[in-house]
This record gives sequence, C-alpha cells and structure tokens, in this order.
Amino acid sequence: MTPQPPTDPPSPRADAQRNRRRVLEAVLASAGEVRELSLDEIARRAGVGRSTLFRHFATREELLLAATAQAIEEGQQIARAAIAGGGGAAEVLTRLSRDIARLAARFGVLRGNRELAAQLIARGEADPLLEWAVAAHARGELRQELSPRWIADMLVVLAMASADQLREPGSDEAEVAAMLAATMIGAFVAPTG
Repeated sequence: MTPQPPTDPPSPRADAQRNRRRVLEAVLASAGEVRELSLDEIARRAGVGRSTLFRHFATREELLLAATAQAIEEGQQIARAAIAGGGGAAEVLTRLSRDIARLAARFGVLRGNRELAAQLIARGEADPLLEWAVAAHARGELRQELSPRWIADMLVVLAMASADQLREPGSDEAEVAAMLAATMIGAFVAPTG
C-alpha cells in the first residue's frame, strides 16, 4: 500500500474567516487598551460570542500576536506603496508619514505598544524600508553618515512614536503626519546644495 501524502487542512468556512477578522479588527481598534479589556468585552465589540473568540484564539497573547501580525502586514503594504509611488526621498517619506499616521489612527493597538517596535526591528519587518534606504542611500538622497539599516530601523521607531502621539489630547492624524514627515525628512534626507 502506497502511503498517501498529507493533505492540507481545509480552509475555514467563510463565516469563520469573517468572525476571525471581526475579532482582530476589534482588537486593532482598541486604542491601546486591549490588555485591560476582558475577553468578554473584546468578543462583544467584535459582535461574536466568547466561545467563537476562543475557537480562533486560545489565549490573549495569541490574539495580540495575530493582531500585531496584521498590523505589521498592513505597515509593510504601506511602506511598499509609498516607495512604489516614486520620487525623491522627501516625497517617499512624506507619503509614508501620511499613510503611517492613518494606520496608527485606525489601529489603536499600536498606541503605547513600544514592544512592537522592538519586535519589528528584531524580526526584520522593516525590510521594505531597508531595501529602499539602501537604494536611496546609494543615490545620495539620504544622509551618508547614517547607515541604511539605522535609517530603516529609526523609521519604524518614529512610526511607532506617531501612534503614541495620537493618544495626546488635541492631536490629530494630519498634525501627526506633518510632524512625522518633518522629523523623517530633517533627520534622514541628505542636504542639497
């Protein structure tokens, strides 16, 4: 008898996928309070039952890791889109700042989550930024006394700081985007002339 190759498990039903997304969106929108929220409250905000939440995420940590992974993926998509838009370093950083502020406003879980910046850097999640920084550095668009790795890592740190800034009373997305762009451009773009 020939052994059969293992088969992949079937993909979850559409309603199960939808429920999982709803739970993740509830966590991502939690304005940094997710560690203080009960799992019952997270389930309520997601519009699902507690048992549904636990079918998808056995622990709070598993839920936070999944939400963080989604935020990382969207952050990478934002970086790729900002880079794909072309232009000089200042233009790329301005687009990146605007879109990062939008992401930070949408994903409250990023606020106050300093460990996430460390995870992003340690796991190499800044890679789209690193690839861009290497190329822009080689073209002389970025300050030559700073390494591309340093620039990419600091862009992640500044992006995380922008999420914290959105917690401040009176702070808004456009203001944070403008401050982030000014900081990134001032710190990393090579002076001209």
